Amino acid sequence: RTLVWTIGTVIFILMMATAFLGYVLPYGQMSLWG
Repeated sequence: RTLVWTIGTVIFILMMATAFLGYVLPYGQMSLWG
């Protein structure tokens, strides 16, 4: 039960990080390249 909760939390954090990077990086590059 603890293992399932840990895996779920890790997957959730990875999804949030991927969504955050996917949202920030394109706009950062667009502002950088004009």
